[in-house]
Amino acid sequence: MADRADWIEEAEEIVLRETRERLDRARDRDRVGNTGEPEPVGEIARLIARVAAANTGLTPEELARKAAEIDLEEASRAATPQVRELEARIMRRRMLEAGVPEEHVANLALSAQGIVAAPAECDALAKVRALYAEPPEGRTIVMLSGGLGVRKTGSACWLLGKGDGGVYVEADELLAVKIEDPKRYLKLKHAPLVVIDELGTEIPDEKGYWLKTFGVLFNSWYASRARVVMTSNLVADSEADSEKVPVGQRMVRKPPGFRQLYGSKVWSRFEQRGKWFDIGGESVR
Repeated sequence: MADRADWIEEAEEIVLRETRERLDRARDRDRVGNTGEPEPVGEIARLIARVAAANTGLTPEELARKAAEIDLEEASRAATPQVRELEARIMRRRMLEAGVPEEHVANLALSAQGIVAAPAECDALAKVRALYAEPPEGRTIVMLSGGLGVRKTGSACWLLGKGDGGVYVEADELLAVKIEDPKRYLKLKHAPLVVIDELGTEIPDEKGYWLKTFGVLFNSWYASRARVVMTSNLVADSEADSEKVPVGQRMVRKPPGFRQLYGSKVWSRFEQRGKWFDIGGESVR
């Protein structure tokens, strides 16, 4: 057991050191951790490839050709417990560094007690996985809109386990982060992976500081082609704010949608670079 634990710890440290060195080099090029290129394989695969090359004598090109012939889903199911645990430990550390709540870390990667998780397959998670595979020039901003208990937040947080430098933030704390924690704000502004949770629950201030802060952040993510997942129960576009809709025996004003709340500039950029998904299903709460 000691040898197995030592192997996992050593491999994990190698992976984390190399990815941090790569991020530092990217920051030196003023790209703040977002290289603009998709990650075709994970750090674990690169580590395994180096070991394979050393033990087989094959060139990287020959290994790549053989890898292309492998059924990745079948290979994933057949992965050893050690490799699965290594991947779960790396995901856990990335998520915690991003600020993901422990309950989601435990359900998606690894619990504090060392139990490897099997993420619940659902519509929201499928959409986030598709975002992760999206090329940088594609639609890299996703909205998961839906009611309570349809796994929006947990699925969004899966993204933050797939790379270093990600940030999780709740919408109602954006302004506080900017004012009280400048270091975290800059990390959020330039993060390559972002989850902004519960958009629409923020309390607007009279002078519009929250809205301005969100606009600056959104523009930065748009320009850097960061992968961003937002969760909300908003509709995309609610037409005229003054229109009324029936609720029981009364007519009430229709709540504003994303476009109405955050303005035409943000909406225009979302239309260019984003995808809106209405997540349904029964609540698991």
